[in-house]
Amino acid sequence: LQFHRAPTSSNWGVLLIIGGAYEKITPDGRQKDGDDPAAFLTACGYNAWVLHSYPCAQNSKTPLGSAPQECVRNAINTIKSGHPEIRLGVWGWSSGGHLATTIDVPVEFTILAYPVISMKHDIAHERSLHNLLGLQATDDERSSMSAENHVTAQTSITYMYHTWEDDQVLVEHTFRYANALASQNRPFKLVIVPEGKHG
Repeated sequence: LQFHRAPTSSNWGVLLIIGGAYEKITPDGRQKDGDDPAAFLTACGYNAWVLHSYPCAQNSKTPLGSAPQECVRNAINTIKSGHPEIRLGVWGWSSGGHLATTIDVPVEFTILAYPVISMKHDIAHERSLHNLLGLQATDDERSSMSAENHVTAQTSITYMYHTWEDDQVLVEHTFRYANALASQNRPFKLVIVPEGKHG
């Protein structure tokens, strides 16, 4: 967990959660999903924390289950215990977006970049699914790991963006999360751009 301090005193902060299909976090991912946006945030006056590692499949012989979520919850608790005044949001990229939306911990806001959301049969991101739940995931397991089922009347304000032509994580993931937020009357902003590859 790497801290990037805002240049002036601020009670606002963001935890950045890097993607990688729950398989591995690459140096490129650390840079573009972590250090670069952290520099942007601090330039805008926000504190930023980059979660440079969490349980991934390359270091595990069994499906990960909820271990990545527990790691993120611990990171949030660490930040809040060290900075009790902080108003903390989360920003998740791809599978990091799935992590950001399945931790079931109150945050001030959520930002999702081309997120993995659903583990349902019709649109699941197969690598993320298999790394989390294995090759024989039950319907109940898929449902419990589908972020749209974690939305409640207390879910934070959310900003989401995706590209229409993303062929790795379908834009339908973001639509499903938006629909779940709308069903709970939760505020959100959704931006879909027509072109652009995943990542």
